[in-house]
Amino acid sequence: MKRILLLTILLFCGFISFSQRRVTTTAPVNHNLEGEGSSAPRNAGFGIKGGLNFANIHGDHTGAYPELDGFTSFHFGTFAQFSLGSAFSLQPEVLYSQQGFKTNNMLNRLDYINVPLLLGFRVLDNITIQAGPQASLLLTAKQGSTEINKQPHYNSFDYGLAGGIEGRLAMFRLGARYNHSIGDVFKDGHRVGNTPVTNIRNNVFQVYLGLGFH
Repeated sequence: MKRILLLTILLFCGFISFSQRRVTTTAPVNHNLEGEGSSAPRNAGFGIKGGLNFANIHGDHTGAYPELDGFTSFHFGTFAQFSLGSAFSLQPEVLYSQQGFKTNNMLNRLDYINVPLLLGFRVLDNITIQAGPQASLLLTAKQGSTEINKQPHYNSFDYGLAGGIEGRLAMFRLGARYNHSIGDVFKDGHRVGNTPVTNIRNNVFQVYLGLGFH
């Protein structure tokens, strides 16, 4: 976790330093206007992104997990953005995301491929609010450092809603997002000891840094 935080700080410092070299004016840059001399809208393109996950679970039977605590990890992936006019855009993403929770200081790690489809609305020149559905595929499940058989216990498919806010400076994107799952993490009949566990869902708060191209 310390290494992840250090990497994030270094990335952010590099972002600030590089942006200061690239931007020669403090005036706001409207990324949703068409580029000068180009027919391509500025709220379209593709890029890469990555950042921190602050993950946990919520639901009816979280009390079955003693000393429940969150899990800090990371996500990364790609995105594409399609213009729907000067104010709106559609942004699909494909992200690898480490999620999960801790109980009795034991890490329960769930690795997903997340595919959000977000509708963006520009509220200021460089600020966009995003929201939309998200589908997720569970790749692996681990307890501590041991990979476990996910088939008897975990649902391979998850779905939910994602929403957040994103700011832009030159080709960089800095954002925060909350992912709220609606699907259950565990299959019907899952138990912790003698206690049946149902309606347990993922929730993840994310902060990220992205690099976009037109």
